[in-house]
Amino acid sequence: QSANTALSDANKELFQTNQNLEDANQEIQLQTKRKSAFLASMSHELRTPMNAILGFTRLVLRRSGNALPDQQKDNLNKVTDSANYLLEMINDLLDLSKIEAGRMDVDVKTFRVETLVALCCDTVSPLVKPGVVLNYEVDDTIGKAKTDEGKLRQILINLLSNALKFTEEGEVRIDVSQSDGRISIAVSDTGTGIPEAALRTIFEEFQQVKGSEAQQKGTGLGLAITKRFAELLGGSIGVESKVGEGSTFTVSIPAIYRKNER
Repeated sequence: QSANTALSDANKELFQTNQNLEDANQEIQLQTKRKSAFLASMSHELRTPMNAILGFTRLVLRRSGNALPDQQKDNLNKVTDSANYLLEMINDLLDLSKIEAGRMDVDVKTFRVETLVALCCDTVSPLVKPGVVLNYEVDDTIGKAKTDEGKLRQILINLLSNALKFTEEGEVRIDVSQSDGRISIAVSDTGTGIPEAALRTIFEEFQQVKGSEAQQKGTGLGLAITKRFAELLGGSIGVESKVGEGSTFTVSIPAIYRKNER
C-alpha cells in the first residue's frame, strides 16, 4: 500500500512539474511575441523621423551650392552618415521582429540569378577598398530561379558587405552553382578570418567578430537576419574560416520555392 502511495505521489509531482514547465514555456512564448510586437512598432515609428532627417539634410546640401563653408558641408555629411547608420539599425530590428512574430512574407517571383548577382556586386562596389577586387562567377547551367528575389538580394548584400569590411587586400568573390534543384551561393574573401570560438555564435543576434573599431561598427544583426532569410526560403547557411586567410559563407536554397519546404 505504501509503495502504491509513493508511486502515486511521484506521478502527481511529475505531473505538476510538467504543468509548471508548460506554463513557463507559454509565458516565454507570450513575452517573445510582445517583445517582437514592441520592436516592430517602435522600429516602424522611428523610420519616419529618420527619413525626414536624411531628406532635409540632403536637401540643404543639394541647394546650398557654394554658400556653405566646407566645414559645415562636412558636418552635414556626417549627419547623413550617422542617419543612414541609424536607419540601417532600425531596418534590421524591424526585419528581425517581423521574422520572430511570423509576419515576414515570402514574395515569390521568377528572375535571372546572374542578373541579381551582378546587381548586388554593383550595389556594394563603393565599399571595395584599393587593393581589393570583387568578382563573381555564375555556372552556365543556372538560368532563372523562382523564389523571393528581394530577400535573396539582402542575403547577398549582407554577406558581400561583411566580406568587404573585413578584407584589406586580395579578393572578394561570389561563386554560384546548382545541383539537385538547389542553388549554392558561396561568398568568399581573403580577409582577417574568424576565430574558431566565434564560429559557434556568429549567426546569433547581436554577435560581432572582434576586430578593429571600424570593423565592429554595426548592429550585430546582419548575419542573424541572413540566416533567418535563408531558412525562410527553405535553405541554410554555413561558414568556413581560418584566421588570417579569409572566410567563405555558403548559402543553399531551392531554385524553386515551395512553402512546405520551410
